[in-house]
Amino acid sequence: MGTDGEQPFTLTYSGQSDGLTGSEQGQIELLPVEILTEVRREEAVTLMGNGVIQRETSKGNCLQKVLQLRFLPILTFAWNCTAFVTSYAIAVSKGHVEPDFPYISHTAVEVPERGIFSQMVNLGALMFAANMYIKYLQVKAVILTTTSDRPRDRRLNIASLVVGFTSAVGMTVVANFQTRVMREAHYTGAFLAFTGGMIYCWLQTSLSLIHRPWSKITVFQITNSILLTIFLFMFGISKIVFKNMEAAGHGTKHDTLRDVYLVSTSTEWLTAIFTITYVLTYYRDFSFIRFNFPSVHIRNEQNPSSSSGHTGRVDV
Repeated sequence: MGTDGEQPFTLTYSGQSDGLTGSEQGQIELLPVEILTEVRREEAVTLMGNGVIQRETSKGNCLQKVLQLRFLPILTFAWNCTAFVTSYAIAVSKGHVEPDFPYISHTAVEVPERGIFSQMVNLGALMFAANMYIKYLQVKAVILTTTSDRPRDRRLNIASLVVGFTSAVGMTVVANFQTRVMREAHYTGAFLAFTGGMIYCWLQTSLSLIHRPWSKITVFQITNSILLTIFLFMFGISKIVFKNMEAAGHGTKHDTLRDVYLVSTSTEWLTAIFTITYVLTYYRDFSFIRFNFPSVHIRNEQNPSSSSGHTGRVDV
Protein backbone atom coordinates (compact mmCIF):
# COMPACT_ATOMS: atom_id res chain seq x y z
CA MET A 1 0.00 0.00 0.00
CA GLY A 2 2.62 2.52 0.99
CA THR A 3 6.10 3.45 -0.03
CA ASP A 4 9.20 3.21 2.15
CA GLY A 5 8.63 6.76 3.35
CA GLU A 6 4.91 6.36 3.87
CA GLN A 7 3.88 3.86 6.51
CA PRO A 8 0.12 3.24 6.36
CA PHE A 9 -2.07 2.66 9.32
CA THR A 10 -3.21 -0.91 9.20
CA LEU A 11 -6.91 0.01 9.10
CA THR A 12 -8.88 -0.69 5.94
CA TYR A 13 -12.54 -0.84 5.10
CA SER A 14 -13.94 -3.65 3.02
CA GLY A 15 -16.96 -2.90 0.92
CA GLN A 16 -18.82 -3.57 -2.30
CA SER A 17 -18.18 -1.40 -5.35
CA ASP A 18 -17.68 2.07 -3.91
CA GLY A 19 -16.65 0.58 -0.59
CA LEU A 20 -18.45 3.21 1.49
CA THR A 21 -21.74 4.90 0.87
CA GLY A 22 -22.29 8.52 1.75
CA SER A 23 -24.67 11.43 1.25
CA GLU A 24 -24.11 14.91 -0.08
CA GLN A 25 -23.90 16.08 3.52
CA GLY A 26 -20.90 13.87 4.06
CA GLN A 27 -22.62 11.27 6.23
CA ILE A 28 -21.40 7.69 5.99
CA GLU A 29 -23.30 4.46 6.53
CA LEU A 30 -21.33 1.24 6.53
CA LEU A 31 -22.48 -1.47 4.18
CA PRO A 32 -24.58 -4.49 5.25
CA VAL A 33 -22.95 -7.47 6.88
CA GLU A 34 -23.90 -9.86 4.10
CA ILE A 35 -21.04 -8.62 1.90
CA LEU A 36 -18.73 -10.78 3.99
CA THR A 37 -20.45 -14.01 3.00
CA GLU A 38 -19.94 -13.83 -0.74
CA VAL A 39 -17.12 -13.37 -3.23
CA ARG A 40 -17.50 -9.72 -4.09
CA ARG A 41 -15.50 -6.83 -5.47
CA GLU A 42 -13.48 -5.36 -2.63
CA GLU A 43 -12.27 -1.78 -2.36
CA ALA A 44 -9.82 -1.10 0.44
CA VAL A 45 -9.72 2.45 1.80
CA THR A 46 -6.38 2.78 3.59
CA LEU A 47 -5.52 5.65 5.90
CA MET A 48 -1.87 6.54 5.30
CA GLY A 49 0.36 7.89 8.05
CA ASN A 50 0.39 11.33 6.45
CA GLY A 51 -3.41 11.55 6.39
CA VAL A 52 -3.78 10.60 2.72
CA ILE A 53 -6.55 8.20 1.72
CA GLN A 54 -5.35 5.53 -0.68
CA ARG A 55 -7.76 3.17 -2.50
CA GLU A 56 -7.11 -0.21 -3.94
CA THR A 57 -9.52 -2.60 -5.64
CA SER A 58 -9.22 -6.35 -5.75
CA LYS A 59 -11.33 -9.48 -5.97
CA GLY A 60 -11.52 -12.15 -3.36
CA ASN A 61 -13.45 -13.69 -0.56
CA CYS A 62 -13.89 -10.93 1.99
CA LEU A 63 -14.65 -13.43 4.71
CA GLN A 64 -11.19 -14.91 4.39
CA LYS A 65 -9.48 -11.53 4.45
CA VAL A 66 -11.30 -9.85 7.29
CA LEU A 67 -9.86 -10.50 10.72
CA GLN A 68 -12.68 -11.02 13.15
CA LEU A 69 -12.36 -7.65 14.86
CA ARG A 70 -16.10 -7.57 15.36
CA PHE A 71 -15.68 -10.02 18.23
CA LEU A 72 -13.26 -7.76 20.10
CA PRO A 73 -16.02 -5.63 21.71
CA ILE A 74 -17.87 -8.79 22.80
CA LEU A 75 -14.68 -10.31 24.19
CA THR A 76 -13.86 -7.07 26.01
CA PHE A 77 -17.28 -6.90 27.62
CA ALA A 78 -17.34 -10.59 28.57
CA TRP A 79 -13.79 -10.56 29.94
CA ASN A 80 -14.28 -7.55 32.20
CA CYS A 81 -17.61 -8.80 33.50
CA THR A 82 -15.99 -12.17 34.18
CA ALA A 83 -13.23 -10.41 36.14
CA PHE A 84 -15.78 -8.71 38.40
CA VAL A 85 -17.89 -11.83 38.91
CA THR A 86 -14.88 -14.09 39.52
CA SER A 87 -13.35 -11.92 42.24
CA TYR A 88 -16.79 -11.48 43.81
CA ALA A 89 -17.47 -15.23 43.83
CA ILE A 90 -14.08 -16.07 45.35
CA ALA A 91 -14.32 -13.32 47.98
CA VAL A 92 -17.80 -14.47 49.02
CA SER A 93 -16.79 -18.13 49.11
CA LYS A 94 -13.79 -17.29 51.33
CA GLY A 95 -15.91 -15.15 53.64
CA HIS A 96 -13.95 -12.00 52.84
CA VAL A 97 -17.05 -9.95 51.89
CA GLU A 98 -20.79 -10.13 52.47
CA PRO A 99 -22.77 -11.61 49.58
CA ASP A 100 -25.22 -8.69 49.45
CA PHE A 101 -23.64 -6.42 48.29
CA PRO A 102 -20.01 -5.22 48.40
CA TYR A 103 -18.19 -2.56 46.45
CA ILE A 104 -16.28 -3.97 43.49
CA SER A 105 -12.95 -2.95 44.99
CA HIS A 106 -13.76 -4.72 48.29
CA THR A 107 -13.92 -8.03 46.43
CA ALA A 108 -10.25 -7.66 45.46
CA VAL A 109 -8.52 -6.88 48.75
CA GLU A 110 -7.58 -10.29 50.07
CA VAL A 111 -5.64 -13.22 48.62
CA PRO A 112 -6.28 -15.02 46.24
CA GLU A 113 -8.98 -12.87 44.60
CA ARG A 114 -6.74 -9.80 44.67
CA GLY A 115 -4.19 -11.25 42.24
CA ILE A 116 -6.84 -12.72 39.96
CA PHE A 117 -8.74 -9.43 39.82
CA SER A 118 -5.58 -7.44 39.08
CA GLN A 119 -4.46 -9.69 36.26
CA MET A 120 -7.88 -9.90 34.63
CA VAL A 121 -8.64 -6.19 34.87
CA ASN A 122 -5.18 -5.28 33.53
CA LEU A 123 -5.85 -7.37 30.44
CA GLY A 124 -9.40 -6.05 30.25
CA ALA A 125 -8.09 -2.47 30.30
CA LEU A 126 -5.74 -3.32 27.44
CA MET A 127 -8.63 -4.73 25.38
CA PHE A 128 -10.70 -1.66 26.29
CA ALA A 129 -7.92 0.60 24.98
CA ALA A 130 -7.61 -1.51 21.80
CA ASN A 131 -11.30 -0.92 21.07
CA MET A 132 -10.79 2.80 21.54
CA TYR A 133 -7.79 2.94 19.23
CA ILE A 134 -9.49 0.98 16.45
CA LYS A 135 -12.56 3.19 16.79
CA TYR A 136 -10.34 6.26 16.61
CA LEU A 137 -8.82 5.05 13.33
CA GLN A 138 -12.25 4.21 11.93
CA VAL A 139 -13.67 7.63 12.76
CA LYS A 140 -10.53 9.28 11.36
CA ALA A 141 -11.02 7.44 8.08
CA VAL A 142 -14.71 8.40 8.01
CA ILE A 143 -13.84 12.07 8.54
CA LEU A 144 -11.24 12.02 5.77
CA THR A 145 -13.53 10.25 3.29
CA THR A 146 -16.46 12.64 3.75
CA THR A 147 -16.85 16.03 2.12
CA SER A 148 -17.06 17.71 5.52
CA ASP A 149 -13.57 17.24 6.92
CA ARG A 150 -14.17 19.59 9.81
CA PRO A 151 -11.45 20.40 12.35
CA ARG A 152 -14.03 20.08 15.11
CA ASP A 153 -14.60 16.42 14.25
CA ARG A 154 -10.87 15.71 14.25
CA ARG A 155 -10.46 17.39 17.63
CA LEU A 156 -13.37 15.44 19.08
CA ASN A 157 -11.89 12.21 17.80
CA ILE A 158 -8.44 12.93 19.24
CA ALA A 159 -9.95 14.06 22.54
CA SER A 160 -11.98 10.87 22.81
CA LEU A 161 -8.85 8.77 22.29
CA VAL A 162 -6.90 10.66 24.97
CA VAL A 163 -9.77 10.50 27.45
CA GLY A 164 -10.39 6.84 26.63
CA PHE A 165 -6.78 5.88 27.22
CA THR A 166 -6.87 7.83 30.49
CA SER A 167 -9.90 5.79 31.55
CA ALA A 168 -8.10 2.55 30.67
CA VAL A 169 -5.08 3.62 32.74
CA GLY A 170 -7.45 4.37 35.60
CA MET A 171 -8.73 0.80 35.38
CA THR A 172 -5.24 -0.58 35.87
CA VAL A 173 -4.63 1.73 38.84
CA VAL A 174 -7.86 0.54 40.47
CA ALA A 175 -6.86 -3.06 39.87
CA ASN A 176 -3.35 -2.78 41.28
CA PHE A 177 -3.80 -0.38 44.22
CA GLN A 178 -6.20 -1.88 46.74
CA THR A 179 -8.61 0.46 48.47
CA ARG A 180 -7.78 -0.49 52.07
CA VAL A 181 -4.00 -0.16 51.83
CA MET A 182 -3.49 2.47 49.08
CA ARG A 183 -6.70 4.45 49.28
CA GLU A 184 -5.55 7.68 47.60
CA ALA A 185 -4.14 5.94 44.53
CA HIS A 186 -7.18 3.67 44.33
CA TYR A 187 -9.65 6.55 44.44
CA THR A 188 -7.63 8.47 41.85
CA GLY A 189 -7.76 5.48 39.52
CA ALA A 190 -11.50 5.05 40.11
CA PHE A 191 -12.09 8.72 39.28
CA LEU A 192 -10.10 8.41 36.04
CA ALA A 193 -11.78 5.15 35.07
CA PHE A 194 -15.39 6.18 35.76
CA THR A 195 -15.31 9.88 34.89
CA GLY A 196 -13.03 9.33 31.91
CA GLY A 197 -15.24 6.48 30.73
CA MET A 198 -18.34 8.64 30.90
CA ILE A 199 -16.71 11.53 29.01
CA TYR A 200 -15.37 9.11 26.40
CA CYS A 201 -18.85 7.71 25.80
CA TRP A 202 -20.33 11.17 25.29
CA LEU A 203 -17.53 12.24 22.93
CA GLN A 204 -18.02 9.17 20.76
CA THR A 205 -21.79 9.62 20.90
CA SER A 206 -21.44 13.20 19.65
CA LEU A 207 -19.37 11.94 16.69
CA SER A 208 -22.05 9.37 15.93
CA LEU A 209 -24.69 12.10 15.97
CA ILE A 210 -22.65 14.06 13.44
CA HIS A 211 -21.87 11.26 11.01
CA ARG A 212 -24.70 8.80 11.65
CA PRO A 213 -27.57 10.77 13.19
CA TRP A 214 -30.33 8.82 14.92
CA SER A 215 -29.37 5.40 13.63
CA LYS A 216 -30.13 2.45 15.91
CA ILE A 217 -26.53 2.35 17.07
CA THR A 218 -26.53 6.07 17.87
CA VAL A 219 -29.77 5.76 19.84
CA PHE A 220 -28.27 2.89 21.83
CA GLN A 221 -25.14 4.96 22.50
CA ILE A 222 -27.23 7.90 23.71
CA THR A 223 -29.27 5.65 25.99
CA ASN A 224 -26.16 3.96 27.36
CA SER A 225 -24.44 7.31 27.98
CA ILE A 226 -27.47 8.75 29.77
CA LEU A 227 -27.80 5.72 32.05
CA LEU A 228 -24.06 5.71 32.70
CA THR A 229 -24.18 9.37 33.70
CA ILE A 230 -27.15 8.83 36.02
CA PHE A 231 -25.56 5.83 37.73
CA LEU A 232 -22.20 7.60 38.11
CA PHE A 233 -23.78 10.63 39.81
CA MET A 234 -25.93 8.39 42.01
CA PHE A 235 -22.83 6.44 43.00
CA GLY A 236 -20.79 9.54 43.79
CA ILE A 237 -23.53 11.20 45.84
CA SER A 238 -24.56 8.08 47.76
CA LYS A 239 -20.92 7.21 48.47
CA ILE A 240 -20.27 10.65 49.96
CA VAL A 241 -23.50 10.55 52.00
CA PHE A 242 -22.74 7.07 53.33
CA LYS A 243 -19.16 7.87 54.32
CA ASN A 244 -20.11 11.17 55.99
CA MET A 245 -23.00 9.68 57.94
CA GLU A 246 -20.90 6.70 58.99
CA ALA A 247 -18.10 8.98 60.16
CA ALA A 248 -20.61 11.05 62.12
CA GLY A 249 -21.79 7.96 63.97
CA HIS A 250 -25.26 7.73 62.46
CA GLY A 251 -24.99 4.00 61.86
CA THR A 252 -23.26 1.41 59.74
CA LYS A 253 -23.91 -0.54 56.57
CA HIS A 254 -25.45 -3.27 58.67
CA ASP A 255 -28.22 -1.17 60.26
CA THR A 256 -29.56 2.33 59.70
CA LEU A 257 -27.29 3.12 56.76
CA ARG A 258 -28.04 -0.12 54.95
CA ASP A 259 -30.22 1.46 52.23
CA VAL A 260 -27.81 4.23 51.27
CA TYR A 261 -24.95 1.72 51.32
CA LEU A 262 -26.77 -0.60 48.90
CA VAL A 263 -27.56 2.32 46.60
CA SER A 264 -23.87 3.21 46.59
CA THR A 265 -22.60 -0.31 45.91
CA SER A 266 -25.21 -1.23 43.30
CA THR A 267 -24.73 1.98 41.32
CA GLU A 268 -20.97 1.41 41.34
CA TRP A 269 -21.51 -1.98 39.71
CA LEU A 270 -23.95 -0.49 37.21
CA THR A 271 -21.51 2.33 36.39
CA ALA A 272 -18.73 -0.17 35.68
CA ILE A 273 -21.01 -2.38 33.58
CA PHE A 274 -22.44 0.45 31.48
CA THR A 275 -18.95 1.85 30.86
CA ILE A 276 -17.94 -1.47 29.35
CA THR A 277 -21.29 -2.05 27.61
CA TYR A 278 -20.62 0.94 25.37
CA VAL A 279 -18.00 -0.91 23.32
CA LEU A 280 -20.68 -3.38 22.20
CA THR A 281 -21.94 -0.63 19.90
CA TYR A 282 -18.71 -1.08 17.92
CA TYR A 283 -19.61 -4.62 16.84
CA ARG A 284 -21.19 -3.66 13.50
CA ASP A 285 -18.53 -1.09 12.59
CA PHE A 286 -15.74 -3.51 13.40
CA SER A 287 -17.35 -6.05 11.07
CA PHE A 288 -16.12 -3.92 8.16
CA ILE A 289 -12.60 -3.31 9.38
CA ARG A 290 -9.56 -5.49 8.88
CA PHE A 291 -5.94 -5.11 9.83
CA ASN A 292 -3.15 -5.90 7.42
CA PHE A 293 -0.47 -8.04 8.97
CA PRO A 294 2.61 -5.99 9.95
CA SER A 295 5.62 -5.83 7.69
CA VAL A 296 9.20 -6.26 8.86
CA HIS A 297 11.88 -4.29 7.00
CA ILE A 298 15.33 -5.93 7.07
CA ARG A 299 18.38 -3.85 6.25
CA ASN A 300 21.47 -5.54 4.89
CA GLU A 301 24.34 -4.17 6.96
CA GLN A 302 27.06 -5.78 4.84
CA ASN A 303 27.10 -2.90 2.40
CA PRO A 304 25.19 0.01 3.97
CA SER A 305 26.75 2.55 1.57
CA SER A 306 25.19 0.93 -1.45
CA SER A 307 22.78 3.10 -3.37
CA SER A 308 20.23 0.31 -3.48
CA GLY A 309 19.99 0.39 0.28
CA HIS A 310 19.99 -3.41 0.49
CA THR A 311 16.60 -3.28 2.21
CA GLY A 312 14.33 -6.24 2.12
CA ARG A 313 10.69 -6.45 3.11
CA VAL A 314 9.24 -9.49 4.78
CA ASP A 315 5.51 -9.81 5.38
CA VAL A 316 4.84 -11.53 8.67
